[in-house]
Amino acid sequence: MPQRALHAAGLAVAARQRLRICSNDHDQARDTLNILKKLIARNPILEREVDVTANAVRRRDGNGTLATVASRETRGLHGGSRLATFYDEVGGFKDSDLFTALAPDPHRAHESLTYVTGYRGVHEGPGCPMHDYFERCRAGTLPSDYFSWYDGEYSTDPDFMRDGLTPEERANPSLPSFAPGYLEEAYQRLSAAGYRQVHLNLPSQPSNAAFNVEAVERCMITGVRELPREHGRQYHAWFDGSGGSFADSVLALAYHDAPSGKAVVARVERQTGEPPFSPTQAIRKFAGILHEYGLARVNGDHWGGNQTRSDWEAEGISYETHMVSASDLYERLEPRINNQTVAFVDVPRLRQQLLSVVSRNGKIQPRDGQSLDDHLNAAAGAVWLCRPPPRPEEMKAAAPVIVPIDPISSALQSTAGGGYWRVDDRDW
Repeated sequence: MPQRALHAAGLAVAARQRLRICSNDHDQARDTLNILKKLIARNPILEREVDVTANAVRRRDGNGTLATVASRETRGLHGGSRLATFYDEVGGFKDSDLFTALAPDPHRAHESLTYVTGYRGVHEGPGCPMHDYFERCRAGTLPSDYFSWYDGEYSTDPDFMRDGLTPEERANPSLPSFAPGYLEEAYQRLSAAGYRQVHLNLPSQPSNAAFNVEAVERCMITGVRELPREHGRQYHAWFDGSGGSFADSVLALAYHDAPSGKAVVARVERQTGEPPFSPTQAIRKFAGILHEYGLARVNGDHWGGNQTRSDWEAEGISYETHMVSASDLYERLEPRINNQTVAFVDVPRLRQQLLSVVSRNGKIQPRDGQSLDDHLNAAAGAVWLCRPPPRPEEMKAAAPVIVPIDPISSALQSTAGGGYWRVDDRDW
């Protein structure tokens, strides 16, 4: 903040153009301007050259102005040229009207500096400036912009994308200078959503979020990315496949922990590299993980048909399909989260998807067409398979239940080569 104000002060005196400091309201913008005023008061040269008012610093010869602008005040701002525009706390902007009003002349854009800072999470989603700006910069569609970013899941600094870092370590490059216990105290003081926003620079939840953020956080095994195989445990695996163009292919492993009564998601893995990727290569990687955990069977939905089954069988793994939708899996996961009878390894993409799916039209689903739920789908499927074994008193012979079946129902599947039909498992 002081460096930015000092830079602005020099520009305000030396330049024959206007500058703007833009924030959510004038009070917030004045925080930066007040630092500039203190610098001017300590510098007689600057003090002789400028006039200072509540919302502006102006050169006395009329050839330069630095003024504050609130995000809601767009009237009358169109047109004109500015040497620099500083957008502060953009996470609080609800729309892009101010960016549109102060857009530099395209023929002179190379002469104008635009400086954007902000946290994510106050207003989040397509159409919100911070969300859109972050997504475009991360995708590399704004090549002329210098993009520097740190949050609990992603950073432009390769040193902060190393495996083994906690979200706090990844999001806070100045962490070594923090007072001892500062983040621990903040975690106790703030809501889980507030802590994510302020100290991890991650989006808070949408208003129609399916899962409660505090409940999800209590279910995370913080800082643990995977749990190694424990001999004697019965693991269940769920595969969420992808064609390799947009979403990830994901494998999740889970087990039922009898002493605690919890389903524990022990591992969540995606393919190597970002899309596009080869689905067959992803399955080959996952097969190695299954062998590591002593498994020869994986479960999933009907995505990919016979090709998916053939790819798994080529690796010595049988592929068992289930007619259960992602929304059904999430609805069955919700009471486990609320009752803390599930535990998740701390995989950033899984955490983000747990907090971003929404309830809409009677279903739990991704927030929009650009949001993904691949990690969540795999984890929820593995948890669903972790049904605890029946208690002895429940193992009585039950009267037969006759279920009417339509011979052409999609619930009936032909078992290839087996010479018989079977009804897929579901909660009758």
